[in-house]
Amino acid sequence: MTESVDRVQKVLIIDDNDDLRELQKLLLKPTYSVETAECGMSGLETLDHSTDVVLLDRNMPGLSGTETAVAIRESEYNPAVAIVSANPADTDIFKIPCDAYLEKPVKQPDLISTVEELLSRALHDSTLREFLALESKHRALRKSTFGNCHTDEFKESVRKLKSLEKQLAGNAVTGNSAVSD
Repeated sequence: MTESVDRVQKVLIIDDNDDLRELQKLLLKPTYSVETAECGMSGLETLDHSTDVVLLDRNMPGLSGTETAVAIRESEYNPAVAIVSANPADTDIFKIPCDAYLEKPVKQPDLISTVEELLSRALHDSTLREFLALESKHRALRKSTFGNCHTDEFKESVRKLKSLEKQLAGNAVTGNSAVSD
């Protein structure tokens, strides 16, 4: 993510539903520079170094949200990625390289607070960002009706959270900052 505070931060909305894409754009436009794309491939073509946050539909024809998220992570760019889905969270979200998970319909305060939270995470080191992303997925899963805490994926994510928490605590004790330089 670009860390300049001298420019308006850019959000890219990738969703195959025209109405939802435009609604999200209207909700964010007063505060952010907003670009939109109707599919994963178009979104990847629109993505550039100035993109700070991507709001990505999970279920799209062609390149799925998961495939698009993987391609974003493999690209030279480093935006935060929030999956926005009509489907409740399930344990598959631990396989998606995303920083947040929102369930449609998303209310304006939730949309804005998620974008703000993702932008603020850019100031932290990678360990804290990974911890916060995993914690966000846990919150989404607990909210969903499919919040099965007995799956291997969920148990592994809990182990990872605990490991990251210990690592962050160790950084605090040794005086290593969790804020990026």
